[in-house]
Amino acid sequence: MGASSANKLLLVHEANETELSDLFVSSLPSGVSVSHRLTVDHEQDSDETPLCDALSSEGPFAAVVDLSWGGWVAGRRAAAEGGVPYVHVEASNKPFVMVRERQ
Repeated sequence: MGASSANKLLLVHEANETELSDLFVSSLPSGVSVSHRLTVDHEQDSDETPLCDALSSEGPFAAVVDLSWGGWVAGRRAAAEGGVPYVHVEASNKPFVMVRERQ
């Protein structure tokens, strides 16, 4: 039996952050799984087609979990339009870098 939508996650990460996404997946509790991984390229982050395709072909998902630097605006919009919660997990030092750049 496959995972129900109540515990299936769609994971978004950047190509150079596979270690972070692997760590996230390995720390999930029993019964929760990442059933699809999507690599985002912030050079083309306005293209929500890959996320829309995954949501329609492999969903339903309990949530879209975004581990990318700064989040993905088009992905957040596509998830909302599909009725899927979007969670951006900030696992970098970006907030500290932004503060330092403003000083």
